[in-house]
Amino acid sequence: MLNRETIGKNTNKRIKRDKRRFLSKAGLLCCFLLWAQTSWAAQKILLVIGQDTRDYAMTRQVFKVGLDLAVKQKGQSIEWLELKQIGENKQEFIDNLKEMEDDIDLVFVAGTPTAMSVLESGINKPVLFAAVANPKKANLVNNLHSPGRNFTGAYCAVSANRQLQTVLSYLPKTKNITIVYNPFDPAPAAQVEDWSKAISILKNSDIRLSKIKIPEQVNSSQAMLEFMNTIDPTMDVLITTADAKIANYGSEIIQFAIRNKVPMYSSLNSLVEEGALFSLGFKFKEAAQQISVSQAIKILNGVLPKDIPVGTLPEYSLVFNLKTAQQIGIEFSEKIIESADELIQ
Repeated sequence: MLNRETIGKNTNKRIKRDKRRFLSKAGLLCCFLLWAQTSWAAQKILLVIGQDTRDYAMTRQVFKVGLDLAVKQKGQSIEWLELKQIGENKQEFIDNLKEMEDDIDLVFVAGTPTAMSVLESGINKPVLFAAVANPKKANLVNNLHSPGRNFTGAYCAVSANRQLQTVLSYLPKTKNITIVYNPFDPAPAAQVEDWSKAISILKNSDIRLSKIKIPEQVNSSQAMLEFMNTIDPTMDVLITTADAKIANYGSEIIQFAIRNKVPMYSSLNSLVEEGALFSLGFKFKEAAQQISVSQAIKILNGVLPKDIPVGTLPEYSLVFNLKTAQQIGIEFSEKIIESADELIQ
């Protein structure tokens, strides 16, 4: 028979043993919760949307789908947020971005003008850009190999030399080139400089380049139509640069070209689908899949943007619009047609 003292000792031992078991289980539970939080906590990525184009929207969508798939395979997830810059109210956009900074892990932005607005905000969180033609000219990075700040990403410029050779290959009688561009965006302004240099180094060339600046007040389809009607259509080829204003009002420029039977070369493949004659364009979809997703994973794993080189793709997409060729009276040979990556008919 157990006395009261023995029972008390046994009870105390049992309580201490149960307490140890409870603490042990609680510790395991805490470790599990900590592991779960580390492994499953959603990273917050802010998609910044400004002056938008079809290529920018597609770049964001491909990036989002690709990154979601990549982190899902590791048992993680992304919480996606959006911030839109509406109209010309840049200061309100900057204030909203600063307010959101503490709650996000990464900013993703497509296009030079909007990337420059993000830069102007002065936020310190990592910023990943895409569809920017000249990130150094836009002051987003110090240089392509070593960005040196909290910005990195993918640039989309096709070299002017390569584009000029493409134009001369398919339109060999070209002597008078007119290039239409937005001078208020540093990217197309730099592209025009590059075209000038490319033409100047051609041997035995008498090619003339006319530079046409789109006025700042041209911000509608009607305004673009009216502006294009002021341009002398006497030219061998009309060139358009890659920028948001050209992308958004490109159809009005195309109308001018077709009406005057002028071959139009665009730096954007999307405009060939609308009626430009041809393009050697950047592969925005592939860049988002192959470059942007990879860069984002590195940043979310702790690599600083300043240590991630700006990327690009070495190959481009040659697209012809055969319907437009017929409308303006140009007949491409079978060899030229076979050289295209894509034909619009």
